[in-house]
Amino acid sequence: MAPGVFPSDRSLVAPFWTNYDYSQSGQVYYRESLNAADLSKATSAIRTALGDESPTVTSIVVVTWENMQGIGDSMNVSYQFVLFL
Repeated sequence: MAPGVFPSDRSLVAPFWTNYDYSQSGQVYYRESLNAADLSKATSAIRTALGDESPTVTSIVVVTWENMQGIGDSMNVSYQFVLFL
């Protein structure tokens, strides 16, 4: 497999593609926000980033990987992924 090529023929989002062992440590949490203030802030951020006034965020999905430990590593790390829909 060539470097940088994702091993799938499907369209997907893979924000945390790494070598972590979930059975050793850490937790994964997810939630959806439909809060009007959050949606408005996200819509504003997307419109500013794209320079386009047409996108509207209707849902926010937040996934958090907390205190994950890599295989053969002793350091715990945390990550968060936010998807605007």
